Amino acid sequence: MKKRFISVVLSALMAFTAVAPVAAAESGDYTPPHSIVEPTPEGDLFVTGQFNNDRVLRSNWNTNGQTLSFVEDENGGYLAMSDITYAWTGFDYYPSSVVEPGTYKFTGYFRTTNPGEISLLELLFYYTDSTVEPTYPMIYIGNDWVKAEFYVTLYKELYYLRVRGGPYDECVQEYCIDNFSLVPVDPEDIPADYINSCGDNLGLDAPEYVKKAFASMPISKTISKYDPEKEKQYEINGIMINHDLTQFLMDANTKGWNEEDIVDYALQFEGTHVTDYVINVFSEGTFNYPTNYSSDYIDMYNATERFGTAVDYTENGSIAGANHIYNVLSTDYVGLWHEYFPQIGINPWISFRMNDVHELTASIVSGEPSGLVSDFYYNNPQLRRVTHHDEPGYYDYALNYKYDETREFMLGAINDALNRYDTYGVELDFQRDLWLFGIGDEYKGLEIMNGFMREVDDLVKVYEEKYGHEIKISVRVASDIQTCYDFGLDVLTWAAEDIIDLVIPTGRFTTTDMDVPTKIWASAMKPFGVEVAPGIEANVRVSESKAAQVKGHSFTTEAAFAANAFSQGADKVYLFNHFRGSTTFDESSKVTLTSDFYSLSTDSGWWNLLTTIGSYDKLMTVSRRSILTYNDMYQLWRESNAQLPIEVNTKNYATVRIPIGDVPEGAELTLKFSTSLASLGDTPPTVYVNSALCTFTGMETCKGGYVNDKLMCYTIPESVYDGGYMVAEIRSDVEFTVEYAEVYLEIAP
Repeated sequence: MKKRFISVVLSALMAFTAVAPVAAAESGDYTPPHSIVEPTPEGDLFVTGQFNNDRVLRSNWNTNGQTLSFVEDENGGYLAMSDITYAWTGFDYYPSSVVEPGTYKFTGYFRTTNPGEISLLELLFYYTDSTVEPTYPMIYIGNDWVKAEFYVTLYKELYYLRVRGGPYDECVQEYCIDNFSLVPVDPEDIPADYINSCGDNLGLDAPEYVKKAFASMPISKTISKYDPEKEKQYEINGIMINHDLTQFLMDANTKGWNEEDIVDYALQFEGTHVTDYVINVFSEGTFNYPTNYSSDYIDMYNATERFGTAVDYTENGSIAGANHIYNVLSTDYVGLWHEYFPQIGINPWISFRMNDVHELTASIVSGEPSGLVSDFYYNNPQLRRVTHHDEPGYYDYALNYKYDETREFMLGAINDALNRYDTYGVELDFQRDLWLFGIGDEYKGLEIMNGFMREVDDLVKVYEEKYGHEIKISVRVASDIQTCYDFGLDVLTWAAEDIIDLVIPTGRFTTTDMDVPTKIWASAMKPFGVEVAPGIEANVRVSESKAAQVKGHSFTTEAAFAANAFSQGADKVYLFNHFRGSTTFDESSKVTLTSDFYSLSTDSGWWNLLTTIGSYDKLMTVSRRSILTYNDMYQLWRESNAQLPIEVNTKNYATVRIPIGDVPEGAELTLKFSTSLASLGDTPPTVYVNSALCTFTGMETCKGGYVNDKLMCYTIPESVYDGGYMVAEIRSDVEFTVEYAEVYLEIAP
């Protein structure tokens, strides 16, 4: 049963006292009442823990069911997890009884047993229900035991306390956590100077503690303060970010951002590799700014009835956010960004989702109109791409571009936005969604869409004359040219006729296509001067097999995509579904890394990503993980191009090809692939990579949780470090299935 868990805010929420955020504590001697039990079972991660000296729990993690079960352990007390990749997801400690609302002093000891690592630790207080927004305070810890003390105000009954830490994708770690206590206190007894004397912190705030820890531990070799002057040695290719309007609008509303915050949001990207910022203004036929042309979020906020149904969209985060910006603040965030992005050398674009169906299908089936879907979609059922199915599918309700009315509506939307914004460029996002024609009309649709694109070009020329400068046109399309043709998109003709300036080949959503054929795209576009910016989705999934997990990227996986793209001739890389929830980067978060130390959801992770993956030169200095994935968007008559899963046996070599890009001098390559075997037996599989025999080095857990099976690791001989692709051949005396494969390129610190 799913529960909505919301944490308590750990900062000052009470008017009569200042409750400081969690701060880092000094390391020191500490002997825990319970130590890690030896030996630890292979494949498990054990953590010591107890609550108020009398509550010791063991957790068994069911990775398939995504559930946690707890039992008390009388033999020393430890928490076990069967897959280390869930270390970041969290360890849950239930209190012996429900903790009542009130103010408490929290005390706990923490340690990571991985040598030489600094970890990020978070403590979250969870309820079964709460209206308080969650806050995730950080504690930075090292090898030694650390004592942390702070005060916390609980506004509802505490359901459980979660402790979680990272790095989640770098190495196996054990987080030892001991001697928890929550002691009720009178708020008036909280020391007046509490903010400056948290626990054993001795006045150090978190950034100062981290700086001190970096200087004293080996991890400092791979982490350093970002130096703008040093970064000038790397030539920047560029990063384009597609800005999903929904997340920003929700954040603006819930976090109470004002006009200055909106400006700061743009200015924070100064000093990164971001060269282009693509702002989505139109989705599902609805604008996020006020207009008389079609439905918009501001009108939706005030709507009480649509199509005979009572509605209330005021609780929708995106709609409430648009109302906050345009009505409460009386400003225009798209306009502000078009003013301020150019001041820091970033090109602002406006983007149109050409056939988005995010909430369309579900709302039609339910009969409850969505506030994100325009009246035009609902009022014109005759324009839908498929009308003959008894049980329509997800994309059947999309608009059909063979109809003049559909194309005219989209042209009008582009005209409305161009009339409002003097922009650098216009993006047509066909990956939301590619299903543009009825079944069987796709080939005829090629010329229909060519005509539509010529009309877009003519329209843009009108506004080029009005604003006195060129306006670029980009298209976000399927990963490969054949798939584009299958859906009715003749991208080569658009390039040849000088309609488009940039093409963004990308997967849709399920996974990032790590093998976008960038070299083919670049070769096809170069004669026409069209740039290529392959796209990274937020997700990674290695195949359509049920065993494959949909997980997020890490720094090294995105670095691998970008390195491969630039090696094949990409001009820039493009980020989609990458959300930024802050308006500034704190100076302490501006660090340069060569590993996955930080989660991409953190400030430091974001900064490091945006100051690395837009430069081929810098990418050649960092470690990266080239994971084998597939193209998740293809037509009904095609089959998935996923290479996995694949069967390994004694008869033939199972063969997979993994894109890796150029290999810098001094790098070491390791092939890693999963096995469905519980045991290898006496002889590991025989593996060749690019016809060179590889050496088996052991087994490990898949970092990132992309598959549950263990991975077999093989060193790839340096003689085949020619870059481009690694073709692996695998044969075994025992049959098994490979569900996952990657090549890890490691740069020594």
